[in-house]
Amino acid sequence: WSLAVIIIALLVFENFTPQEKIIDEDISLAILPFRNNSGNDASNHYGMGMASEVRSKLSYSQKFDFISAMQATIAYANTTASPMEIGQELKVGYLLTGMYQVAGKRIKVDVEMVDAQTGNGIWNRSFNELFTDIFDVQSKIASEVMEGFSFDQKLENEVPTENLEAYGQYLLGIDIANKSLITPSLFTPATLPVNHFKSAIQLDSGFIDAWVELLDLETIELFRPDSEFDKDSLLIEVDAHMAEFNTRFPDSWKNTLVKGFYAYHGISDYEKGLELFKEVLKHDPENLKANRSAGAIYKRRLHHEEAIQYLLKVLRQNPNSPNIWIELEIIFGNMGDYESAKIAAQKVKELGGSNIGLLFLNYLLGIISSPELIDHDSHQMLNKYIQRDFSGLISMLDEMETPKYSEYYGKAMSYFLLEKLDSARHYAQMLTVQFKKGPGYFFIFPIETMYVILENKQKSKELVQAHIEKYKQIGDYSLLCESYIIQIRLLSLFRDYQEATDKLLELNEKYPQWGHYSTIYNLPDYDKIKKEYPPFLEALNNLKLPMKLNLDEYELL
Repeated sequence: WSLAVIIIALLVFENFTPQEKIIDEDISLAILPFRNNSGNDASNHYGMGMASEVRSKLSYSQKFDFISAMQATIAYANTTASPMEIGQELKVGYLLTGMYQVAGKRIKVDVEMVDAQTGNGIWNRSFNELFTDIFDVQSKIASEVMEGFSFDQKLENEVPTENLEAYGQYLLGIDIANKSLITPSLFTPATLPVNHFKSAIQLDSGFIDAWVELLDLETIELFRPDSEFDKDSLLIEVDAHMAEFNTRFPDSWKNTLVKGFYAYHGISDYEKGLELFKEVLKHDPENLKANRSAGAIYKRRLHHEEAIQYLLKVLRQNPNSPNIWIELEIIFGNMGDYESAKIAAQKVKELGGSNIGLLFLNYLLGIISSPELIDHDSHQMLNKYIQRDFSGLISMLDEMETPKYSEYYGKAMSYFLLEKLDSARHYAQMLTVQFKKGPGYFFIFPIETMYVILENKQKSKELVQAHIEKYKQIGDYSLLCESYIIQIRLLSLFRDYQEATDKLLELNEKYPQWGHYSTIYNLPDYDKIKKEYPPFLEALNNLKLPMKLNLDEYELL
């Protein structure tokens, strides 16, 4: 009997070592992905899931200044960096680390709280439970964190789903989404996250978190101008999912979040979307999706400071998000702050982000002096265009394998500016026939310009006016101003010089917060109007440009 007591006492001591109480008024905590020690990669996604669930439970307490999301900490899943290095990179004072082992029907989890300033462990715990009790383990870990910081608040012990297979599918979807820095399309390959969320819902139709992720991705796909899917059919599917979601979860605050997705991405009602996202942030101030979406809406409204403030909240949780750095790149470009835009673009490149953002910077913003931000061939082609070496650009396009829309557009414009109109019309015609939608590149390769070359003024004006009316109606002032810039470009190419000048002055007067005039300053498309019509050049030289923000205040760059 006495031996049994000793064994039990040792087990208790192993699992419940005394905590060193932490007294700290400014608590910032990063929860790193728990490491899989099972020797089985098929269990890897549970490490992200446990970190996320613990973070979610703690966030409702609103006791922490900052809890990093697992999207930010994914880079540290298998890191060799020290706790002090991680703490410095994530700008947090404490780290919660863990490892787990799945063996048969059981799961063993070891967690440790670390002082990121010193690298010293503060306390550690071990849990050995049935795998079916994984949610109970997560709740116990969150409670240990609260107790360690001397908080006596009781946390909600909400179980996301009773179906562990559904939970596994959900975590697989999350894992894939987090590892896909920028997903070109969310609906084509069978392995993409949306399919896992649908599987999770089929296994447990009451799994609200799977519904939230599904509707987030579906509404984003609705919003994408270059989506490969029929928008009408997709809208019918989204409407059906929204109706079922509203029926199943009418009283959940997550219903407000999903309605925000639908308002913003589904029907482009920015005002309603912003109102809903702000309501979500009252309940969960750290909500990544609500902060991300609110920042994007403010960006579209040209409210630069508000946009940066919301996006900064996302970056504090996820500094490794190229999506957010692309948003910031566009904001700085809209302001005319190209040095800051260049820094943001460098971050995009470091994080493996899409080249579209880099093309946006180098072509649209005209920062051709930054070859390190784009591949060598693209930089050479763009530079030849800016340097007015049109014959050299045509030769490059003949020698290189490039996307057809890039080749046709480059040749059409080069021949047009060389006044070799037959060749220009040939490539312009090929581009308008094969790429009527402009494959998502309206502002980089505007098809409207091809109709200038084809001398179809009415078609060109109709197309750009349709964009202007669309963005004016939904209140997307960022894309509205981009459309005005293209309109000015078309008018100058058509030699409607007075109207082009009037539109330039009107744009500057109506939207003084817009400062993105670099294409007019730099592109050869405007050479003739500058040379032949002095009032345009005078107007360009006297534009009122917005004040640059003091970004040091945001500790952003």
